[in-house]
Amino acid sequence: MKQNYVSVVVVAYNIPRELPRTLLSLATPYQQSVTTNDYEVIVVDNGSSPAVSESLVAGYGPNFRLLLIDDASPSPAAAVNLVRIFLICPPPPGGLSGSPKYRRPPQLNYSSVSE
Repeated sequence: MKQNYVSVVVVAYNIPRELPRTLLSLATPYQQSVTTNDYEVIVVDNGSSPAVSESLVAGYGPNFRLLLIDDASPSPAAAVNLVRIFLICPPPPGGLSGSPKYRRPPQLNYSSVSE
């Protein structure tokens, strides 16, 4: 079995709307100059309710796999430790703006402002 060059870990915790779009963006047709042998996508279900479906994950390609954590904690640390090479990849500009959590008005603290 050939080892992949890159492991992409997607920690999924109650993101049923975002997960299919995220996985689609990582699928081979959306990547340039790579094949399914070059990278793997590990989806870690960190205790979602309902659980992430294995058929959903497998439907994006043979390099996608699901890992269920039985005793999940809020921390994604266990999932991060699965990778072969550690890279930090920030989301693209505006990548999080579609999530309602990031569209709320900013909360400003004026108590530290002096006149």
